[in-house]
Amino acid sequence: MHTLKYHHQSLKTIGLLMLLLVLQSCAASPVTDGKIIKPTNPQPVSKGTIYTSPDGLRYLVYTPRGYERSSEKAPLLLFLHGAEQRGNSFDMLRTVGPNIAYETGSLELPFILIAPQLEDNEAWNPRELSNLLDEVESNYRTDSSRIYVTGMSMGGYGTWILAGKTPERFAAIAPISSHAYVEQSLAVRQVTSWVFHGQHDPLVSVNEAIDMVKAIKALGGNTHLTIYEDADHDAWTRTYAASEFYEWLLDNKLQNESTQTK
Repeated sequence: MHTLKYHHQSLKTIGLLMLLLVLQSCAASPVTDGKIIKPTNPQPVSKGTIYTSPDGLRYLVYTPRGYERSSEKAPLLLFLHGAEQRGNSFDMLRTVGPNIAYETGSLELPFILIAPQLEDNEAWNPRELSNLLDEVESNYRTDSSRIYVTGMSMGGYGTWILAGKTPERFAAIAPISSHAYVEQSLAVRQVTSWVFHGQHDPLVSVNEAIDMVKAIKALGGNTHLTIYEDADHDAWTRTYAASEFYEWLLDNKLQNESTQTK
């Protein structure tokens, strides 16, 4: 009788431990069935950690909730800001782009997010950005088949430039409200892209986005265009607030064997 009672208690204990492990696993994963979770009671995920690259580029790194408790590799998202966020204060970066999701917990994103900051009057340099990605990949558990880059305004142009220099590195890119020149279409045609623009953008004509997408499609590339009919230059706020945007990124994965075994 005592043996049966002990056996019952042991099974109960094991069951509770298994339930706890399941709950911890769920808490550590921001994605459920391919969907990004939008919490009903948002809690900040991270304020980001500040680093300086060997090239002197200062940047923030955000890790997803539960990253420290997991041994799995995480997708990597590089965010390039616009001209107005240049300077020496990361406070300007914390309230724009995907950074908002980590700072406020508005969305539970699964990415390791990199957010570099340019100094005044600087422009995005693809060599420095490639070196930055190398550094982060060597210091964090990253899934090299799921590396993405997105940017707004000047950062959108930086997205095109970087993808054109190393198209084999990215599973998908998303330039927003940026200059785009059809001469670049040949270099970026092999990278899946989603382009966003405001119909009434007074700084960068929407026709640049339209022409770029047409050129890429003519070369057989996989690209999409979203034009917000009621938007001006700011086509990024609603884009980065939408869970569907990040779900689309995650749907894209490199299939190159050498990339996956990197």
